[in-house]
Amino acid sequence: IFNGEGLNIQQHINRTVGEVTRLGRYGLMGELPESGGQSLADNMNGSMPYAIGYKAQDIINWSVDDKKLSLVVLREEVQVEDTATIFGYDNEYQYRVLIINDEGNYEQRLYESESNSEQAYIEIPVIVGGVQLKYIPFWFIGSQNNDEQVDEPPMLPITSANKTVYQYAADARNIAHQTSYLTMTINGFNSANQVKEFFPDGMCFGTKQVQFLPSDSQGQILQGTETNAASKGEIQAIEQATKLGAELITEQTNQTATAANIQAASSTSQLQQIAQNV
Repeated sequence: IFNGEGLNIQQHINRTVGEVTRLGRYGLMGELPESGGQSLADNMNGSMPYAIGYKAQDIINWSVDDKKLSLVVLREEVQVEDTATIFGYDNEYQYRVLIINDEGNYEQRLYESESNSEQAYIEIPVIVGGVQLKYIPFWFIGSQNNDEQVDEPPMLPITSANKTVYQYAADARNIAHQTSYLTMTINGFNSANQVKEFFPDGMCFGTKQVQFLPSDSQGQILQGTETNAASKGEIQAIEQATKLGAELITEQTNQTATAANIQAASSTSQLQQIAQNV
């Protein structure tokens, strides 16, 4: 079984599980070859129905009437030949609208852009065995349920925790950088003019330099004390991210309705639940 991109069923499943795990949502559209037929000759030539996957960000609109899909708007990236050069292509978007028309039949409408939904579009009727479909062959796959509702991305808590790890790590490095500098101080001077009198050419600092000071002055080196508060925070954030990652594969007692149809009664992890939904 292949989809429109030449992936076999296992590759298609792997991609879908990955997308749902990352974003909590994926879409599958059932499609027919351009011949639009289900004749014996078509089947013998390999012209079978196939599935096309759509990422969450490419499912830009949808509508449900009486618990049935009546509209799905999909964004598709297409390559357009660059006429100014022979070295590549430009990427542009087109929009495929899956809709139940006024006659109650399923059809596709292809728009070249989203600038005007009333513009001319290419109408693509979908006929199976000489009959038009009465439903939209599009299915949502979610991390919780396989419906049109948007589920929270399972990776979102881990991503947020990882951001905290980065912030703590940056703070720890900044503190180490700041406290590594030495600051030289000299007391015994009462005015800026007095400093200029003793150091007309400025003051040198370093182990190979010798500095002569007035008899009533005293020099000392100041250095900040490094704190490990940021490092401790980083460790805690890493532990939290690790715990959140473990929860993806740790068995839980809750189960969605979709998963229940596949596995009647068992405890499932979030990743198992996603796999069952797929």
